[in-house]
Amino acid sequence: QFCLLNLFKPNLDIREAQIQDTENLFKLFNDKEVREQSFSNSVIEWDKHLEWFKDKVKIDDCLLFVIHSKVIFLGQVRFDINPDEKSAVINISLAKYARNLGLGSFIIKDSLDKLRDHRKINTVKAYIKDGNLRSIKAFEKAGFVYSENTYKNSCQAKLYLKEVG
Repeated sequence: QFCLLNLFKPNLDIREAQIQDTENLFKLFNDKEVREQSFSNSVIEWDKHLEWFKDKVKIDDCLLFVIHSKVIFLGQVRFDINPDEKSAVINISLAKYARNLGLGSFIIKDSLDKLRDHRKINTVKAYIKDGNLRSIKAFEKAGFVYSENTYKNSCQAKLYLKEVG
Protein backbone atom coordinates (compact mmCIF):
# COMPACT_ATOMS: atom_id res chain seq x y z
CA GLN A 1 0.00 0.00 0.00
CA PHE A 2 2.75 2.48 0.91
CA CYS A 3 4.55 1.84 -2.39
CA LEU A 4 1.35 2.31 -4.42
CA LEU A 5 0.55 5.59 -2.66
CA ASN A 6 4.03 6.90 -3.47
CA LEU A 7 3.63 5.74 -7.07
CA PHE A 8 0.33 7.59 -7.63
CA LYS A 9 0.76 10.73 -5.50
CA PRO A 10 3.57 12.56 -7.32
CA ASN A 11 1.96 11.88 -10.70
CA LEU A 12 -1.58 13.09 -9.95
CA ASP A 13 -3.13 15.09 -12.76
CA ILE A 14 -6.47 16.80 -12.19
CA ARG A 15 -8.05 18.32 -15.27
CA GLU A 16 -11.48 19.35 -16.47
CA ALA A 17 -13.51 16.47 -17.87
CA GLN A 18 -13.80 16.13 -21.63
CA ILE A 19 -16.04 14.06 -23.89
CA GLN A 20 -13.43 11.27 -24.09
CA ASP A 21 -13.85 10.76 -20.32
CA THR A 22 -17.50 9.70 -20.57
CA GLU A 23 -16.82 5.96 -20.72
CA ASN A 24 -14.49 5.94 -17.69
CA LEU A 25 -16.97 8.08 -15.74
CA PHE A 26 -19.87 5.85 -16.77
CA LYS A 27 -18.07 2.74 -15.50
CA LEU A 28 -17.06 4.53 -12.29
CA PHE A 29 -20.55 5.83 -11.55
CA ASN A 30 -22.01 2.35 -12.02
CA ASP A 31 -19.41 0.66 -9.82
CA LYS A 32 -21.22 -1.28 -7.09
CA GLU A 33 -19.55 0.49 -4.16
CA VAL A 34 -19.94 3.93 -5.75
CA ARG A 35 -23.67 3.25 -6.19
CA GLU A 36 -23.93 2.06 -2.54
CA GLN A 37 -22.32 5.26 -1.23
CA SER A 38 -24.27 7.53 -3.57
CA PHE A 39 -27.41 9.36 -2.54
CA SER A 40 -29.05 7.80 -5.58
CA ASN A 41 -28.48 4.04 -5.73
CA SER A 42 -30.04 3.36 -9.14
CA VAL A 43 -27.89 2.03 -11.96
CA ILE A 44 -27.27 4.74 -14.55
CA GLU A 45 -28.18 4.07 -18.19
CA TRP A 46 -25.71 5.13 -20.89
CA ASP A 47 -28.08 7.59 -22.60
CA LYS A 48 -28.93 9.31 -19.30
CA HIS A 49 -25.23 9.46 -18.40
CA LEU A 50 -24.32 11.07 -21.72
CA GLU A 51 -27.10 13.64 -21.34
CA TRP A 52 -26.03 14.36 -17.73
CA PHE A 53 -22.36 14.70 -18.77
CA LYS A 54 -23.09 17.13 -21.60
CA ASP A 55 -25.21 19.26 -19.26
CA LYS A 56 -22.60 19.30 -16.50
CA VAL A 57 -19.69 20.36 -18.67
CA LYS A 58 -21.76 23.14 -20.31
CA ILE A 59 -23.10 24.95 -17.25
CA ASP A 60 -21.10 27.52 -15.30
CA ASP A 61 -22.34 26.26 -11.95
CA CYS A 62 -20.48 22.95 -12.20
CA LEU A 63 -16.83 22.00 -12.40
CA LEU A 64 -16.19 18.36 -13.24
CA PHE A 65 -12.62 17.14 -12.93
CA VAL A 66 -11.09 13.77 -13.76
CA ILE A 67 -8.06 12.44 -11.95
CA HIS A 68 -5.27 10.48 -13.61
CA SER A 69 -1.87 9.24 -12.57
CA LYS A 70 0.10 9.19 -15.80
CA VAL A 71 -2.33 7.28 -18.04
CA ILE A 72 -4.35 5.53 -15.30
CA PHE A 73 -7.84 6.87 -14.64
CA LEU A 74 -8.28 7.21 -10.86
CA GLY A 75 -11.62 8.95 -10.44
CA GLN A 76 -13.55 12.19 -10.50
CA VAL A 77 -14.29 15.24 -8.40
CA ARG A 78 -17.30 17.44 -9.10
CA PHE A 79 -18.18 20.81 -7.61
CA ASP A 80 -21.79 21.98 -7.86
CA ILE A 81 -21.53 25.72 -7.33
CA ASN A 82 -23.98 28.14 -5.77
CA PRO A 83 -22.65 31.53 -6.94
CA ASP A 84 -25.06 33.54 -4.74
CA GLU A 85 -23.77 31.85 -1.57
CA LYS A 86 -20.21 31.61 -2.92
CA SER A 87 -20.32 27.94 -1.92
CA ALA A 88 -19.87 24.60 -3.63
CA VAL A 89 -20.85 21.02 -2.89
CA ILE A 90 -18.06 18.52 -3.56
CA ASN A 91 -18.60 15.00 -4.89
CA ILE A 92 -15.74 12.52 -5.23
CA SER A 93 -15.59 8.96 -6.60
CA LEU A 94 -12.47 6.85 -6.92
CA ALA A 95 -11.91 3.80 -9.08
CA LYS A 96 -11.77 0.50 -7.21
CA TYR A 97 -7.99 0.16 -7.62
CA ALA A 98 -7.47 3.72 -6.24
CA ARG A 99 -9.37 3.15 -3.00
CA ASN A 100 -7.79 2.40 0.39
CA LEU A 101 -4.46 3.93 -0.61
CA GLY A 102 -4.81 7.21 1.24
CA LEU A 103 -5.24 9.12 -2.03
CA GLY A 104 -8.64 10.60 -1.17
CA SER A 105 -7.41 13.45 1.02
CA PHE A 106 -4.67 14.40 -1.47
CA ILE A 107 -7.15 14.43 -4.35
CA ILE A 108 -9.60 16.52 -2.32
CA LYS A 109 -6.89 19.07 -1.44
CA ASP A 110 -5.62 19.27 -5.02
CA SER A 111 -9.13 19.63 -6.41
CA LEU A 112 -9.81 22.49 -3.98
CA ASP A 113 -6.78 24.28 -5.45
CA LYS A 114 -8.26 23.75 -8.94
CA LEU A 115 -11.62 25.08 -7.72
CA ARG A 116 -9.94 28.24 -6.38
CA ASP A 117 -8.24 28.72 -9.77
CA HIS A 118 -11.66 28.74 -11.50
CA ARG A 119 -14.12 30.32 -9.03
CA LYS A 120 -14.36 32.64 -6.03
CA ILE A 121 -15.76 30.29 -3.41
CA ASN A 122 -15.81 30.77 0.37
CA THR A 123 -17.23 27.47 1.61
CA VAL A 124 -17.16 23.91 0.31
CA LYS A 125 -19.73 21.44 1.60
CA ALA A 126 -19.35 17.67 1.66
CA TYR A 127 -22.44 15.52 2.22
CA ILE A 128 -21.31 12.06 3.28
CA LYS A 129 -23.67 9.14 3.56
CA ASP A 130 -23.89 7.72 7.08
CA GLY A 131 -21.48 4.83 7.50
CA ASN A 132 -19.06 5.94 4.77
CA LEU A 133 -16.11 6.00 7.16
CA ARG A 134 -13.45 6.15 4.42
CA SER A 135 -14.92 9.36 3.03
CA ILE A 136 -15.28 10.87 6.50
CA LYS A 137 -11.62 10.11 7.20
CA ALA A 138 -10.48 11.53 3.83
CA PHE A 139 -12.45 14.76 4.24
CA GLU A 140 -11.30 15.25 7.83
CA LYS A 141 -7.69 14.69 6.74
CA ALA A 142 -8.25 17.31 4.00
CA GLY A 143 -9.32 19.85 6.64
CA PHE A 144 -13.11 19.56 6.49
CA VAL A 145 -14.95 19.95 9.80
CA TYR A 146 -18.12 18.13 10.85
CA SER A 147 -21.11 20.48 10.92
CA GLU A 148 -24.29 18.44 11.45
CA ASN A 149 -26.33 15.33 10.80
CA THR A 150 -28.75 15.94 7.96
CA TYR A 151 -30.60 14.29 5.08
CA LYS A 152 -29.80 14.31 1.38
CA ASN A 153 -32.22 12.71 -1.07
CA SER A 154 -33.98 11.02 1.87
CA CYS A 155 -30.72 9.42 3.09
CA GLN A 156 -29.09 10.10 6.43
CA ALA A 157 -25.91 12.06 5.94
CA LYS A 158 -23.24 14.04 7.68
CA LEU A 159 -22.41 17.54 6.50
CA TYR A 160 -18.76 18.57 6.55
CA LEU A 161 -17.56 22.10 5.76
CA LYS A 162 -14.32 23.75 4.74
CA GLU A 163 -13.69 27.47 4.47
CA VAL A 164 -11.56 28.11 1.39
CA GLY A 165 -12.04 31.82 0.62
